[in-house]
Amino acid sequence: MSFFARHRSAFLLGALLFAILSSPLLGDGERGAATLVLGSIVALLIGVGGYLISSDGRWIAFYCALAGAVVTTAAFDLILSLDVGMAMPRNLAIAAMQAGALYVSLRYALNRERGHALDRIIGGICGYFLIGLLWSRFFVAIQLRDGDAFTEQGAVAALNEADLVYFSFASLTTLGYGDIAPLNSFARILATLESAFGVLYLAVLVAALVSELQGMESSRDGA
Repeated sequence: MSFFARHRSAFLLGALLFAILSSPLLGDGERGAATLVLGSIVALLIGVGGYLISSDGRWIAFYCALAGAVVTTAAFDLILSLDVGMAMPRNLAIAAMQAGALYVSLRYALNRERGHALDRIIGGICGYFLIGLLWSRFFVAIQLRDGDAFTEQGAVAALNEADLVYFSFASLTTLGYGDIAPLNSFARILATLESAFGVLYLAVLVAALVSELQGMESSRDGA
């Protein structure tokens, strides 16, 4: 059995961590060739990770279509300076990509017939990170429609996508630093739902997977 077959979720987890760590470079408001290349690499890595845990050719077609839409809109921004017109379609395409990756991650994590329990736990962790990334896309959509949807202490410029990724994970993990706060009613509701969802996700899904792993180890020791 190959390394990727035994560690399907580990590859996707690495891709997601790379996407999160590179979000300040991708979402700082500057659209250049380097940003386009880096964004394409992030999309490729997540696409490959999603295919490894789905093992479904339909996933490739789905993801390539959405990735092509993201790259195309970003290229229009770069070449024709149409940032206002392309921002929302690009955001929706990225959200759809992340939603698809979340679906295959949870499907893999909850399927006892596929993969080792530890690898499926990692798949559940991937789902947690994907929820944070997906929710940030909801916040970006609200920000695009309402430029005053969020406020930041000491800010001299509007929030960018990287700021909203940070806000999303601060809400998901219930850190509550308070440096960024939602003003828009929809943003407030979504932030509240994300915090509740984050707590429930860890309590239910990851706890169930860890319990399953412990049960398997106990059975092995008993045998």
